[in-house]
Amino acid sequence: MSALMILSRLYYERKEFEKSNHVLLKADSLGQLNKDEINRSEIKMLLAKNYIELGRLNDAEKVAEAGAKVISKSQYTRIQPETMLILAK
Repeated sequence: MSALMILSRLYYERKEFEKSNHVLLKADSLGQLNKDEINRSEIKMLLAKNYIELGRLNDAEKVAEAGAKVISKSQYTRIQPETMLILAK
């Protein structure tokens, strides 16, 4: 799952947002199987970043809010600053 998330970030940096989404959705499926809510919340935030870049603001808002809810509840501090920036966008 971590490798897929890193790959998605590389696609994001190359502005290949659809490829990044595809990889993130695979990572999310693995997270569902493993019941890994923390990593799934980070995946949701990365998906939201991609959706913002693609102009899909409604989709971005939905996944960002779902991810932020888990992140704030768990006090996952490593990703909280990025989460707040994504929500602001």
